[in-house]
Amino acid sequence: MFQPSIRGMLALVLVTSLFSIAAHAENESLERAHRKSLQSQVDPTQTFVIPDVPPADAVPEMPDNPEARFLFEIGRLVDPATGVIPPDIAELERKHEANMPKRNGSVFEALLQDLGVSSGHVSGWAKRGPINVGGRTRALAIDVSDPSYQTLLAGGVSGGMWRSTDQGATWIETTGTNQHQSVSCIAQDTRSGQENTWYHGTGELRGSSAGLPASPYSGDGVYKSTDGGQSWAVLVATCDDATPAIASDFAYVHQVAIDPTNLAQAEVYAATRNAIYRSVDGGASWTAVIDDPLNQSSYTDVAVGSNGRVFASLSSNSGTEWGVYTSSDGVTWSNITPPTMISAGRIALEVAPSNPDVLYALVSDYNTNGVQGFFHYNHGTGTWDDRSSNIDSLENVFGNPAAFQSYSSYCQQLTVNPTNENTVYIGGVWMHRSTDGFATELNATLMGGWLYEPTGSDEHHADVHNLVFQPGSSTIAYSSSDGGVHKTTNAGANEVLWENRNNGYHTSQFYTCAIDEDTSNDYLLGGLQDNGTVWTNTQNFSTGWPEVYGGDGSFCAVANHSGINGDYYVSSQGGVTYRYTLSNTGSLLDWARVDPTGGGYYLFINPLTVDPNDDLTLYIASSSGVWRNTNPFLVPSFNSGTASENWDTLSNAAPGDYVSALTVSNSVNGILYYGTASGKLFRINNAATAPALTAAIDIWTGKGFPAGAYVSSIAIDPNDDQHVVVAFSNYYVDSLFETLDGGTSWQSIEGNLGGNGGPSVRAVRFLSYTPPGATGPLTLLFVGTTTGLYSSYFVNGSNTVWTQESSDLIGAAIVDAIATREVDKVVIAATHGKGMYQTTASAATVTSVPDERARAFRLGNAPNPFRSETTISFQLEQKDFVSLEVFNPSGQRVRTLERDHLNSGAHTYRWDGKNSRGVPAPAGIYFYRLRAGNEITTERM
Repeated sequence: MFQPSIRGMLALVLVTSLFSIAAHAENESLERAHRKSLQSQVDPTQTFVIPDVPPADAVPEMPDNPEARFLFEIGRLVDPATGVIPPDIAELERKHEANMPKRNGSVFEALLQDLGVSSGHVSGWAKRGPINVGGRTRALAIDVSDPSYQTLLAGGVSGGMWRSTDQGATWIETTGTNQHQSVSCIAQDTRSGQENTWYHGTGELRGSSAGLPASPYSGDGVYKSTDGGQSWAVLVATCDDATPAIASDFAYVHQVAIDPTNLAQAEVYAATRNAIYRSVDGGASWTAVIDDPLNQSSYTDVAVGSNGRVFASLSSNSGTEWGVYTSSDGVTWSNITPPTMISAGRIALEVAPSNPDVLYALVSDYNTNGVQGFFHYNHGTGTWDDRSSNIDSLENVFGNPAAFQSYSSYCQQLTVNPTNENTVYIGGVWMHRSTDGFATELNATLMGGWLYEPTGSDEHHADVHNLVFQPGSSTIAYSSSDGGVHKTTNAGANEVLWENRNNGYHTSQFYTCAIDEDTSNDYLLGGLQDNGTVWTNTQNFSTGWPEVYGGDGSFCAVANHSGINGDYYVSSQGGVTYRYTLSNTGSLLDWARVDPTGGGYYLFINPLTVDPNDDLTLYIASSSGVWRNTNPFLVPSFNSGTASENWDTLSNAAPGDYVSALTVSNSVNGILYYGTASGKLFRINNAATAPALTAAIDIWTGKGFPAGAYVSSIAIDPNDDQHVVVAFSNYYVDSLFETLDGGTSWQSIEGNLGGNGGPSVRAVRFLSYTPPGATGPLTLLFVGTTTGLYSSYFVNGSNTVWTQESSDLIGAAIVDAIATREVDKVVIAATHGKGMYQTTASAATVTSVPDERARAFRLGNAPNPFRSETTISFQLEQKDFVSLEVFNPSGQRVRTLERDHLNSGAHTYRWDGKNSRGVPAPAGIYFYRLRAGNEITTERM
């Protein structure tokens, strides 16, 4: 359906339909939920009044939209040439990452070693937090071999496997840092003597991805543990070392189940995309027992009863072998699909633990009408009871009835009480309990989900994925959701109370992060998937981070934190943006919504940035270009609608497109660089003072950028506003480009990040760093990708070598955002699945620096001093890549005289005293820096 010229713009095509939802209808409900949270967050010593919360029945929909999020992520990942995510990309990325150079510490430590510093110290990488916020969790289990049932195993969709031996009071990560981090399901072999054997699946096809091209979180098969979940190894037969067809199916493992009655064999079932697989040798080999290769089902499930009878399901989205099946031996299957079921999305199955003849089915997109179905099956009689109408009007947290909502199977939890076959729990946006298996509407109770927080309870979380009971108990249970893990001690209470058990379950999924870039302090905030915007003012990992704004946390910024209180910008999905004033303890003192009236449509995670030269100037991206506000703090306090004060459209140079990245230089020119979802790139000089509707300068046409690719990030050298790096996030494109002249010319610096299986590049940031003993700065580059954080301090065009940072801690986690601060050399890495990390070079010390390098180079200039020009000369002992640059005393690059491979021998260069734009530099002291390979030296002239 896509023409070649626009196929690469799939990001734009896919997300257009959702932006109006994100920018309009959802904003209204988010604002109401936001005002509700403000009531409890406001500092009680203040005298102002927060506007009243509207009636509960006025809230039209949920605060999260997984379909919108999915489309946003798809848009920035697809191969523009094909319009799809490469189906085997997870395994290709794993192999590519395994061959990348790695360091356990930080680039600062490596740099000092490379420079020959005899002693010194810089801080390595450390977890920053948050300790109290779990990420999206589908895999959850209780270890039956622990007689106290204190041992839990849980897995984040992008955060790996974790294990707790104290009911979630503490957690230890058990997935290797360089193993695949996407966990979708888990099962324990409960047979006597086999309890140390566990299996977990990988890959999340997502609830909204039916019919769409692949997924942002594909997996690489099934992993197995034989030591109680303390370590894992991938089953080779399920990854791409197996046959391609099997590997493709095992890229998305929806469920793993084990037959507890087969004492002679390790009989394991896997419900994968397209098929149900069976293994009788503990996963060493697999056979598809229900499969239709020509008409494949996206969603499957499998459940094994206590008597060994197996039930399985396949969705009807494209399959002919869809429906519900049963088997007594796992080999011969009978189709038992309910006769009233004409079509179905995901069919979640659960066998009653106390009666293996009783099966329940929770169905998404039942009979293609967008509603949810619910069925009871009695295997003894072979009859189905359609109880779908009884989940159409379950009470929600606001007290009014609403249809059960799973977002087309995104959150679709089904559990049966271990001792009572009629007590059933279903979860979606909310969680409900029925004591008659939803045979009627009368016996259903709301017990969790979005905004559910009865007195004495921690707030539960929306989008429930799992509920498991402690063995031997019908009341103690744990739930997993987009908010991690929660526990209840009485699942049968009239008002169920929950405890947050995320203490150290470091799986939070950040989209963005922000620090105070002007002042050295510990204030840090970030936007999380379905966990709002969180904030901290301490580096103490054991201190929890409060949520200061809800929804899906999007871009945020620190406007000013020079006093007791701090000013911030926070936003949620679809561009809803607020200005905040928070006390130094996190109390909300003042707020107003500030996104512009008539601002157009917005990306799901929509960029904003603060002018580094003026904290009051805010820029917001949209479908109509870039909007500028010279002081959002003049918008009246407690404004809950869009704002018109001080806004203008700085540039509309992206008609029919969406601005996807923007940043402003810290130079007097205040240059704004911005890119779009279809691969365009622009600049505006003097952005803070340029007139509205300024014609942006095209710096992308004919520059060799990948056609139709998504601009994910732009970084400006803090010492040179003409030195810029732009990142493209799609797979199978050249992902990193550098300019030294403000966009006139570009070169690829993707280097070893490219090639087959190269990662998606999400973020790029500069940091200027002067090593101890040096007289001029080095320019470091940090790159966040889907296989970790990489760095380089010697960019060398297409030969650039990127090294993975913190291989032993951050590892191959997805790094969606990076923040750097020049004043104290702080670097923050925000991962989408493992929280935030920090390193700094501010503690560097030196006892001696060898000067042999300068003598070996024979570096010098004459005349010195000089009036109009000077000649710089040096000697190379061998052929090497060389850069020769001139800096002013502030560390800003004035001119690049050479950047190329040079042969051994003598070399001379003339500097005419002009900068890179041909303008004479002011009289004064300058520094010239020669870098050849890993050797660097600087002299003064």
